[in-house]
Amino acid sequence: MRLALEKILKFMAKTILRRYRPKIVGITGSVGKTSTKEAVFNVLNSFFSVWKSHKNFNNEIGVPLSILGIKNNISWYNFPFIFFKWLVMLLWWPYPSVLILEMAVDRPNDMDYLLKFISIDVGILTNISLSHIKFFKNQKQLIKEKYKLINSVIKNQGCIIINIDDKLIRENFNKIKEKNLNINEKLKEEKNIFTYGFSSEAKVRATDIHLDTDTENYKINGISFKLNYQNKIIPLRLKNIIATHQIYFVLAGISAGLSFKLNLMDIIKNIEKFSPPKRRMKLKKGIKNIYILDDSYNASPISMLAGLETLQNLPSRRRVAILGDMLELGKISLQEHRKVIQKAMDLNIDLIVLVGKKMRKSFENLPSSIVVLEWKKRVLFFDDVEKLEDKIGEIIQSQDLVLIKGSHAIKLDKIVNLLAVDK
Repeated sequence: MRLALEKILKFMAKTILRRYRPKIVGITGSVGKTSTKEAVFNVLNSFFSVWKSHKNFNNEIGVPLSILGIKNNISWYNFPFIFFKWLVMLLWWPYPSVLILEMAVDRPNDMDYLLKFISIDVGILTNISLSHIKFFKNQKQLIKEKYKLINSVIKNQGCIIINIDDKLIRENFNKIKEKNLNINEKLKEEKNIFTYGFSSEAKVRATDIHLDTDTENYKINGISFKLNYQNKIIPLRLKNIIATHQIYFVLAGISAGLSFKLNLMDIIKNIEKFSPPKRRMKLKKGIKNIYILDDSYNASPISMLAGLETLQNLPSRRRVAILGDMLELGKISLQEHRKVIQKAMDLNIDLIVLVGKKMRKSFENLPSSIVVLEWKKRVLFFDDVEKLEDKIGEIIQSQDLVLIKGSHAIKLDKIVNLLAVDK
């Protein structure tokens, strides 16, 4: 049934793309696709008619639905409406000139499937890590799958936007660039390549990063940095972000604007309004005068570590990390969970709350020299979110700063809803 639905939606999406021929921005990567999509949308939406993927519609069904402008999950009950809309769209529709699509890779050949009916004009690769590696033989196979998007853009003579700070992206891009010089002459001059990051290699670079905090009153007011591009240095202040790693989304958005040849100052004016999507490192006020770092939408090893770093960098009377299981890690699951727990300990987080059987098992498998009596008193275990719900009111103290993060299936958003004043 699902396979038949995929084929029908693929055909419908393909005909619409042929009918209207929009410019397409394709975004892939292990983490940060949705936040990058929102940053790109922030920049482009003031200058073009733009559609973006709804929520996390990024797979074989979600991407065609995004192309068709559908914002609801599909079922055979609403399929007649989708089919009728498609027929109307074939005749005439106020279709956008730009599409921004998330393109997820969970299994081998996922990207091949999408690229068979989508021609990408601007390809963005956010990072490559171990998330979603469960169905891949090894990291090399995962890298190869992610890079299919970049290879496709090169052949299409399109624009490439990559996070040059990511070691795996940097190493593999240099190899691919050399290999494809005869296919795409523009690669030699790098006119169609925008690298972004914090390092000196980045074409679109952030330096002098400063977190705007009121340590005395435990308040967080945003983040500022200097944008370096083509010998220009421009200060930016972003009121709605609080984590250093969120700057990467902003840099990707700026790079996308530059790839569309927009004026840099116009780009900056729009990107300063950027706010992360729901449940992705959003700062919220909570009961007992606490602050919540709501990053409960999903989790991977790299995003867990970034979340803990953010927790440590922000001012607080007491720091609490509520960490749920990370899924889809396959054979490396326990070792990656151990790394996360060890990081929380290294940062001397005041209280660690572990939710899920993988987290518990990983803590119990830490070397005995690490699991000293002190840490046993500072680590709490809950097998599922329902058990934590019963105790969370007793755990949280006045003026705590609480990071809440775990895989989507762990449902830690329920804890956010219990604690947050503004849902």
